[in-house]
Amino acid sequence: MRRTPKRQSRLAITQQELTQFSSHARAYVQDSLDDLYAMFSQRSQTVGRQYSASVESMELQELLLAYRRLHKMAEALFIWHTSTEFADKEGRPKPLPRAGRQSLTSLAMRVSENRRDASSIVGDLIDMNILLEGEAKFSPRQRSAVLRTDNAVASAYAAVTLSRLIRTMRHNFAKAGPRRFERSVSEVNISESDLPLFHTFVREQGEYFIDAVDDWLAQRTGSQPMQSKAVSVGVGAFSWVEPPARCHRSPRSTRDRSRASESV
Repeated sequence: MRRTPKRQSRLAITQQELTQFSSHARAYVQDSLDDLYAMFSQRSQTVGRQYSASVESMELQELLLAYRRLHKMAEALFIWHTSTEFADKEGRPKPLPRAGRQSLTSLAMRVSENRRDASSIVGDLIDMNILLEGEAKFSPRQRSAVLRTDNAVASAYAAVTLSRLIRTMRHNFAKAGPRRFERSVSEVNISESDLPLFHTFVREQGEYFIDAVDDWLAQRTGSQPMQSKAVSVGVGAFSWVEPPARCHRSPRSTRDRSRASESV
């Protein structure tokens, strides 16, 4: 079987370039964090800034362009999982070749009609290990675009996600309008042997929740002309694992749930 020569990965940037990019990402997150704690010291009731002068406009643009690459991959995966055009008889995502009438390229063209941009989407899906490669065809690992490599896109994803969480908390504490959803279950100690079960349970439930919101939003995107100004919305979810807190609670209180922002 003839093999196509392997091209240079679009992710092949130097460590120095990645370090510089990450410093911009860190400044972006630090801006949101500074804005949050400035509110606590000044008790300001105004909505936080979108970004600070600490992140230059060109640097910010680079950060958001890198994040946009992840967004486009997520769009492609959504279409792959929900469109009958790319589904098999059982309704599951059909394995696709890289090029052809029904392929990764035609899938990416559903996200962007620009052929160069579509080619970049396909390259990112493959280079960032979002897909499983079979015999001349590719399949999605899952419906979400989960990054498995440390690169500029991953750095941008971390910065934007952290900043959004911080801005959500600031909005709620400042009582700047209708509350945005933010909850946590914390300080619950379990046996370390149950950790794999915890990860599996949270992953399954989290994927169900994210997919349900994704489907709900898809029904309200582009179906009808907007009657008012557009806003960008979304949800995020994460789990965490830490050593037990030194000042842990007694066993009788381990079922308590911490939702500090709920009482504000």
